[in-house]
Amino acid sequence: MSDGARIAQAFLLFQRGFQLSCATVINILLVDSDLGFTFWLGQLLDQAGYEAFPAKSIADAIQLLDQLKFQIDLLLLNPTLEGATSLASVLRQSQPHIRIVAVHDPDVYVDCSEMDASHPKTLSADDSARGEWLNFIRMFCRQTAAARRS
Repeated sequence: MSDGARIAQAFLLFQRGFQLSCATVINILLVDSDLGFTFWLGQLLDQAGYEAFPAKSIADAIQLLDQLKFQIDLLLLNPTLEGATSLASVLRQSQPHIRIVAVHDPDVYVDCSEMDASHPKTLSADDSARGEWLNFIRMFCRQTAAARRS
């Protein structure tokens, strides 16, 4: 490896470390009984640098929240789960900056009036599906960061 390539590599590592140390950690709670989707999206979010916490039920989500003892910035929630609306309401009251997204099957109508947005599930491993989810998540994370600052 040439000296120029080593310097460029060192600069990129420094820059990445600086960005990570300056970045605010975004905590995402993902609640869905579809374990395949939960695993896929949780892994995608982890790889993108977010702290993703999966739960397969509302009861598991509540237990996880009791153990974590820190704020959740983004709740990705299947609104068809029993108790989903109550969980969203409690989190919104206790953590006013939180953004809540209904994650649902594309062919099922869900009432998302209590949510900030909705997004259909996908299990597609192609780059466009991954990119679409990451862009969608980044938009909400920017809103969350802005809400934290104000």
